[in-house]
Amino acid sequence: MIRFVLVCTLSLLYSQISQAQKVFGKPNVWFLQLTTVELNDKWVAGNELHARFDDYLRDPQQFLIRPFLSFHNKEELVFSGGYTFITTYPYGAYPLPENLPEHNIWEQIELKQKFGKTKILHRYRLEQRWIGNLVLNSESTGFEVDGYVFRHRFRYRFTALVDLSDNWFLHFFDELFIRSGEEFKLVGFDRNWLYGGVGYRVNDRMNIQLAYLHQYIRRTVNLFEQHHTIQGSMVLTLGR
Repeated sequence: MIRFVLVCTLSLLYSQISQAQKVFGKPNVWFLQLTTVELNDKWVAGNELHARFDDYLRDPQQFLIRPFLSFHNKEELVFSGGYTFITTYPYGAYPLPENLPEHNIWEQIELKQKFGKTKILHRYRLEQRWIGNLVLNSESTGFEVDGYVFRHRFRYRFTALVDLSDNWFLHFFDELFIRSGEEFKLVGFDRNWLYGGVGYRVNDRMNIQLAYLHQYIRRTVNLFEQHHTIQGSMVLTLGR
């Protein structure tokens, strides 16, 4: 399975890069705050907050809020579902004409394995997305949201967590995004994220991480974004 996903990822990236006419992008700085609440032995509620900036910290890029609920069927198997609200701001060389909202709901399965001090995670997520349709307003003075366009997207993430000591650990992942239309037609590459970072466990309930993330994003058939990104994260666990 891992080999299959890697081959598909490389094939999609090669085909997209070979067709690309323009690639743009400046360095990004992202912040993530993840909170989970253990309700009992099986159920966990949580929320993610993301603040993302383009051109280092100069321009706001995106804001996300993502509440979710997870069910731990076994130690190695987790089912999750949730909702995401996203605002994408005008940024970069080809900015949007106005802030773009998105609402999506998603379903996810996560499989966990452990090999010595290394944890391997396979995450499969399906998103149903309602993306704002920006149109020129009636006075032709600016743009506004006129309804929403529905899309699907599939995401696969391969993660490795390596313990260096009781407190320090390494965190790596590669995530492939595949987009499609309303009826799973016109399936194609959306983006790829490659992440590598170091984390520190402050205590059993909190860790902080600092990482590098490489983004490669398809905007149109011949227009792609590439961003070198620094991400800071704080993860909190509350409850029992």
